[in-house]
Amino acid sequence: MKKNILVTRTALILFGCSSSQKTQQNTLSTDMNTSLMETYWKLTELMGQPVITTEIMNKEMHIIIKKEGNTITGHGGCNSFRGTYTVKEGTDRVSFSQMASTLMACVNMKKETIFLDVLQKADNYAIKGNVLSLNKARMSPLAKFEAVLMK
Repeated sequence: MKKNILVTRTALILFGCSSSQKTQQNTLSTDMNTSLMETYWKLTELMGQPVITTEIMNKEMHIIIKKEGNTITGHGGCNSFRGTYTVKEGTDRVSFSQMASTLMACVNMKKETIFLDVLQKADNYAIKGNVLSLNKARMSPLAKFEAVLMK
């Protein structure tokens, strides 16, 4: 009987520890300050409207800003794209240029077209926790992204 109680207590303690570690890790990833570069940024909002990946889109809309070569790559839901970027050192100023994409035709290209246009218009960014906002001047965000852990 005493052995059963001891085993039960040990199991509860171990389970409790592993649960709190998982909670801590999730909180940590939400509270961390994510880097602009080398992060998979999933598009969650475009011009104030939520972006939801649907069956119409082949792939989720995202960007990855790479240190090497100052390149940006991503997917607009139908087409892949790439280009270059410039970040003004010590500021939140950013610009994207020389954008090129594949030319696949999909059912609804409107969001992708707006997305690529937003990248060309953005002139600054802000990162709060795991959320990236691309902005133009002091206007409300043109696009919002959520950092996703790359595997």
